[in-house]
Amino acid sequence: MCPAPPVHATDVRDSGRLGCYLGQWVTPDSEQSRYLEGHLTRLVRTLQLVPPGTREERILEMGCYLQITPALRFVLGYSEVRGCYLGSGGLDERMVKSREGDVFDCTIDLFDAESDPFPYPSHHFDTVVCGELLEHLQHDPMRMMTEIYRVLKPEGVLVLTTPNAVS
Repeated sequence: MCPAPPVHATDVRDSGRLGCYLGQWVTPDSEQSRYLEGHLTRLVRTLQLVPPGTREERILEMGCYLQITPALRFVLGYSEVRGCYLGSGGLDERMVKSREGDVFDCTIDLFDAESDPFPYPSHHFDTVVCGELLEHLQHDPMRMMTEIYRVLKPEGVLVLTTPNAVS
């Protein structure tokens, strides 16, 4: 276990510090900890691609497992961090606590990103993170991309990652 000193947006290029920061949000020797360990390089790199936010900016993390979600607020500075995950409608309220005592609350909207309209107004988010989700779609990825475009502000940023571009 490494120490987790405070990390700020200016430190996001330091992969080691960022990895330690992410590690403080999972329980040691848990399934979530093992997942983080196995995917740490990818998750750190995804965070490094996300532009810093401000106290007025909103970000949506699609496929929200809460490994990088707290860093979107506490490191990158987004005021509103929203998650979404596959489900049949409704909300899931999640809370995680770091080993340092910080608490992160997140509302996660449950819907099918491939077929449902996103439950957000047009031009609502400054940034959308769609990490490791595209390759799981089976029918029409352009439907999801159209909804992402709709909910992004005109100068918004989409961070899209996939381990298998041909899937």
